[in-house]
Amino acid sequence: MIRIFLFILAAGVWGGQGYDFELPAGRVVIVSDTNRKFPAAIQQKNFDRFLPILFRRIAEEPGVVGMFHAGDIALIGGLKKPVMGLTGWDAFRQDTHFLRRRGIPIFAVRGNHDYRGSKEAALRNFEEAFPHLKGKGHYSVKVGDSLFLMLDSNLRHLPQATRADQAHWLGATLARADADAAVARIGAIFHHPPYATPLRGLAVSYPSVIREFVEPIRSSPKSVLIVSGHSHQYERQLAKGLNFVVAGGGNTPHWPKILQPRPLVGRHTRIIDFHYLRIFPTEMPGVLKELTVEMVRYAGGRWPVGHRFFLP
Repeated sequence: MIRIFLFILAAGVWGGQGYDFELPAGRVVIVSDTNRKFPAAIQQKNFDRFLPILFRRIAEEPGVVGMFHAGDIALIGGLKKPVMGLTGWDAFRQDTHFLRRRGIPIFAVRGNHDYRGSKEAALRNFEEAFPHLKGKGHYSVKVGDSLFLMLDSNLRHLPQATRADQAHWLGATLARADADAAVARIGAIFHHPPYATPLRGLAVSYPSVIREFVEPIRSSPKSVLIVSGHSHQYERQLAKGLNFVVAGGGNTPHWPKILQPRPLVGRHTRIIDFHYLRIFPTEMPGVLKELTVEMVRYAGGRWPVGHRFFLP
């Protein structure tokens, strides 16, 4: 695993065909919303015990070349150490020491909690936690023949110039990937879900995210996957070949399991439980260049697969 980390450092910024980071083909894990709870939250004690278990499980996944985090990493992004029971980045560093010991690189984007508190301190804390990102809010990671686009969906927190730069970068990177024969598929990771089904099954969406992210991503024939967090559940909706996945399972589920969702787009699957995603090359006779996506859920000390689908 140490060799993997050195590999991405050697690739550096704008290596290869113009991608920020490149990893060898292998298994990647996606998690989101692993920030600690507010002191008065229900299940606070048990939840705080769960997070190290989650990250240890991820570190023990065979053949993991990297972990993606879709945001809400710290409870209060502007804090490092706890203040009156409110935790900051020190909690994340403690929880993820298993990954660091194994040399597994983490590629993250900011969630809304990661902007809380002093914005200046929050940005500095994020950069210190992930020095290899060099403060970037949007960047690309190529894993084998898959390209992942990491985006900052906290649009109201972004200066207009940064927001415009991100939109231009997204369009240019999609065009570059479409013309690159070494890229078979494109996925995007950002915090706020374009579509989700929260309390009472009411549909919610973020129109600015749909306009600035989803519409350009959809225009690429290689785009197959969008993963977000923010909503503490697992949800997959398939529309016109594009998989919309909400994977906010690093945090305590908010919604009663008896609620029936209303599908927003296409076919729909919803599971409310602690979970993470793993993506790996499909190993089936006669199947070429396909990826398996599995939602792995926590079930009383066991980690069964809760849902599975495939990417071309």
